[in-house]
Amino acid sequence: NAYTKVTGVDPKADIVVSSVVSGHNDESHMTMQVAKQANENCKGKGEYSTVVADSGFNTKGTSVQMEAHEMTLIAPTKEHEYMNRNPEIAKGKTTFRYDDSQRCVHCSEGHLLNFQGSNLDAKQGTIIGQYWNEEACRQCRRLSDCTRNRLGYRKVKIDMRSIVQQKMLEVYKSDEGQKKYKKRAHAGET
Repeated sequence: NAYTKVTGVDPKADIVVSSVVSGHNDESHMTMQVAKQANENCKGKGEYSTVVADSGFNTKGTSVQMEAHEMTLIAPTKEHEYMNRNPEIAKGKTTFRYDDSQRCVHCSEGHLLNFQGSNLDAKQGTIIGQYWNEEACRQCRRLSDCTRNRLGYRKVKIDMRSIVQQKMLEVYKSDEGQKKYKKRAHAGET
């Protein structure tokens, strides 16, 4: 049997404050358990509200759990790391960014895709939001690069958990997040 061990380390003292071992080959599901154990083990010494981790921990599910417990996760996503290693893949590709304040999606061509409805993905246990803008797509010079939809416009589906994951990624990409992330590797990992 193979086991996975996840360790929580205090960033100032550089000592192990929690450790969890699991028979699963997935570290991300242990994130909250490690954080809770660290807070329990260090009761009276302050509370940890930020977890700094590698991309294996920044999943949609973990990000939602962290937010629900009013904690911050500073970690890249696997997609972010992949795109940084392979910038030629992103070149010329139409991209979409969710705008929480306007509850819409911006495409890289400058168009707004409006919320059209949502449905439950019972298998994933999440809500999928659907966004499109027929008129903007039909007038877009890159329509044929963006979609082959016979309706003539692009429909973008967004897992609502990815919105929370994106917020955690933005914290990671910030100057403060980068400063904390660079201190992440410690003796417990070597």
